[in-house]
Amino acid sequence: MELILDASSRSTRVGVALKGLLQWTSDPLAPQEHTRQLLPAILKGMESTSTAFHELELIVVALGPGPFNGLRVAVSAAKGLGAGTGAAVVGISTLEAEAHRCSPGTGTVRPVIAAGRTAVATALFEWRDSAWVQVEDTRLVEAAELTQFVDESAPLCGEIDDAFDVVHAAAREQALRIATGRGSRLDSLAELGWKRFCTGDVASVAALQPLYARPPHITIPRDRRP
Repeated sequence: MELILDASSRSTRVGVALKGLLQWTSDPLAPQEHTRQLLPAILKGMESTSTAFHELELIVVALGPGPFNGLRVAVSAAKGLGAGTGAAVVGISTLEAEAHRCSPGTGTVRPVIAAGRTAVATALFEWRDSAWVQVEDTRLVEAAELTQFVDESAPLCGEIDDAFDVVHAAAREQALRIATGRGSRLDSLAELGWKRFCTGDVASVAALQPLYARPPHITIPRDRRP
């Protein structure tokens, strides 16, 4: 069994999967309540699927970009559970998980993730060798400035919902294309995590680090990670 953790959005979700397929999903946890609600949600999921901790093969965690508190709690939980149970740990970029929801026929996509009240984190992905590959560095832009991508062939995907009105306004005004995603982000995390686990592409617990939208000074620089 696999435990799936995603705290890279305004709300947090927990899932339990079997060979990459979700068997149980939590309700969204309240914003800013990660510390208090994450562990009870994990316990509820394991109880609901009759899963014991020693049966966990894999823990998959969304690495962000995303909010500091949520990512810190989720990644710390994944590392602690991995060390305590012996389960493998796989970290997945949230942007990659959003790209994975899109049809390969799209060719290129630009996922966006909320990064504060008015900004988004984004990067361009291309479909190569049966996988979505990030082809530019992640960057922060104001949501209203997404119109700069109007000349791209890549449609937007990711956190584009009714609550993020500024993105919809920019899309309507500048004819930005929006891709339709399949399943949920938790589905994508479960599938991607299982595939990496099966190929041995797992993380060192000590090296696992969140990808904060705005990295704090305490984050270990990438070139210094073990």
